[in-house]
Amino acid sequence: MAKFSGIWPALVTPLTSEGRIDKSAAEALIEALLATGIGGLYVCGGTGEGVLLPPEARLEMARTAIGVVSGRVPVMVHIGAITTEAAVALAKEACAAGADALSAAEVHGTTGGARMGNVAGSFYDFAAFRHRGTAAEQIAAPPDPWGGRAAVAWAARLAAGERFDRAEAEGLLALSRVIDAIYAQGRAGS
Repeated sequence: MAKFSGIWPALVTPLTSEGRIDKSAAEALIEALLATGIGGLYVCGGTGEGVLLPPEARLEMARTAIGVVSGRVPVMVHIGAITTEAAVALAKEACAAGADALSAAEVHGTTGGARMGNVAGSFYDFAAFRHRGTAAEQIAAPPDPWGGRAAVAWAARLAAGERFDRAEAEGLLALSRVIDAIYAQGRAGS
């Protein structure tokens, strides 16, 4: 397993004027960052506009970063998506390409879960929620610069002993598939 330490820049995704991945600009940027002694790279997160890019572009950027890095530092790829199926597909492809880690901002445990996300599509405004059963409690809201309070509160809860429960997580995954199917039917009917 790769060692996760040091500074990990959140990589921007260079695009051409046509909106495609600018592979040579990405390669040059990654090499320049590697030359500074970074500990790893974070690819296709909010800074890299990952959720705004089509899945093929996200995978191209991930493959580009993984290829340029070539094992010199670990690469973490953000796989958060609108649907569970899209996130799972991105995760499988990123792993197949050689990603050292994946990230998404939703967790579930035996006593609840947590979710952090953008408010109204903004990259600057985040809200965080704690889930217990079917209830959701908002624990952070704008103005919260880059979700700082939410991330600290979530880390504190994990440090206090909240743990991951596989059976509950699998049940929530099954539920999310049902909800995704409901939304898909709604889109198809409109």
